[in-house]
Amino acid sequence: MKLQVNKKIVILSASAVVALTALGAVSVRMMGHKASSTAHAAHSSKHEGHEASSAGESESEEAEVAEAVVEAHDASEEEVKEEVAEQIHEIHGNPASESHASESHVMNDEQSEGTSAHRVPASETHEAGEVSEHAHEQATEHSTEHSTEHSEAHQAPAPGIFGRFMNTYGQAFISIQAKVNELERAETENEHLRLENAHLRVQAETLRLGCKVQDSKAHVEKSVKSGGIDFQLTDIDYQPPSHLLPEQLYTLGVTYFKAHEDEKAVKIFNVLTEMQGNDSYKTAQTYLMSGVAWYRLEHFQWADAYFERALKTKANPENQTYHAQARLWRAMVAQKDQKRELAQGFLKDLIENHPHSTEAAWVNPKEGGRAPAASKSVHKPDLKSKHKSEAHGSH
Repeated sequence: MKLQVNKKIVILSASAVVALTALGAVSVRMMGHKASSTAHAAHSSKHEGHEASSAGESESEEAEVAEAVVEAHDASEEEVKEEVAEQIHEIHGNPASESHASESHVMNDEQSEGTSAHRVPASETHEAGEVSEHAHEQATEHSTEHSTEHSEAHQAPAPGIFGRFMNTYGQAFISIQAKVNELERAETENEHLRLENAHLRVQAETLRLGCKVQDSKAHVEKSVKSGGIDFQLTDIDYQPPSHLLPEQLYTLGVTYFKAHEDEKAVKIFNVLTEMQGNDSYKTAQTYLMSGVAWYRLEHFQWADAYFERALKTKANPENQTYHAQARLWRAMVAQKDQKRELAQGFLKDLIENHPHSTEAAWVNPKEGGRAPAASKSVHKPDLKSKHKSEAHGSH
């Protein structure tokens, strides 16, 4: 009986060793999976599904190992029961031999159980090593994936508020800026074109004025009835500016007239009064200033020709003053030419046509007492003087 009890104890010890070995393998596997779970704990919600699948696999493997341990334990118990029954049967049949045989059998069983006990841990240890290696490989793979994703996250950072704003409206800003640049270029080109057109107009006007200089010369020469003209426009060493517009040229001529630069004034007024297609300066005032400038230069035939042209302009209230002054200046020209009767005739015309003018008051002081002051006049000339008279000129 003692041998049977010892045998049962040995068998139970072997079974316990097998169970402990299996539990150790399970513990090793669980530790491997726990290490894998720890390696994946730093991952975001992106890896939760993968961790759940890994946990499910570990639980299924643990269940398989537990079933294997239970089956091994049941098999060990059945073997123990069979051995105990055989020992009891042998003890009742041949006690002496059976005791010796049982001892040898017990020793053999102990050796076999010891061998099996030693073998089982080796296989379980190998399996546990494979499990730990598998867990280590999984942990290495997950750590590699995590480091790769972490580096990619650093390489491609998520866009902030400004990045999202630029992604949404950046193309629109670029398109608007391109349109603004295009409009600026168009405006600049238009400005250049306007300047070029203005320059071309000035050049065309200059060419037209230059072409008409000779015509004006011939026209003025025909207007002079007396043949004593010994002076030509070409004798004046001055050319009017070609880059000025007509209104600018007229202002320049008036300035020269007031400054008594008569040669420049007569050249400019000649250009303006002979301009074709533009009658703005064919006025009594312009003709009168031209005649006065010629009179100052002592070219009396030219002066008389322009005074005559001033008198041929339309007789209206605006031109009345200029007509009165033109008649007075013609009388002075006739006096210079020693044509006294002609001068008296011009003065008579002045008094008859402009009895209330300032010029008529200069000629006839009795009439001047009741004559209203004229808005535009010249200084009273001395008809008896032999010297050159100074004219004040009108506007």
